[in-house]
Amino acid sequence: MHRLPVIHRDLKPENILRRQGRYKIGDLGFARVLEHNNSIVYTSLGTPMYMAPEIIKQQPYNLKVDIWSLGVIFYQLLFRRLPYNYRSNNNQHMRKVMDETEVSYEGVNVPESSLDFIRCCLKADPKERMGWTELKSHKIFKENQLYISGDMLEEPDIKILPIPSKNDVDGDEFSCLEKEEL
Repeated sequence: MHRLPVIHRDLKPENILRRQGRYKIGDLGFARVLEHNNSIVYTSLGTPMYMAPEIIKQQPYNLKVDIWSLGVIFYQLLFRRLPYNYRSNNNQHMRKVMDETEVSYEGVNVPESSLDFIRCCLKADPKERMGWTELKSHKIFKENQLYISGDMLEEPDIKILPIPSKNDVDGDEFSCLEKEEL
């Protein structure tokens, strides 16, 4: 997706779909096609618990916000909790928690390569956070601790479907979808 370049801005477990051993990213409602990989975006969008610090702080951001969200998802999968314990979705509260709290990597026996992957994704400074090229070549993928096929990394399966009109009330608004996609 980032090769295109498209920024998702709302990566979270609910938006990762699995079917027949393949994973796809869904809910592209907040996604945006950028002019180039280094484009800067300013709109504050996303699900607060998965938002990168730069979005929470209402600073300009780029494609690396999706890397942050991916790190939160991996952390949640391995540790069964979120890296930050927010009590509110209020930006000011979230900033304070992020600034004053260290992410805990204790309590679960996790391979070092998995910890390194999460740490590389959850760098608060986007300049220090790995990009998609580094992500794809990270040792977690090479050590077969996590398998992602080359097809998914190199050739994303993205279909652009027409958006149904609000005036479509005859039930045919989804006729553009294949039966199996419904």
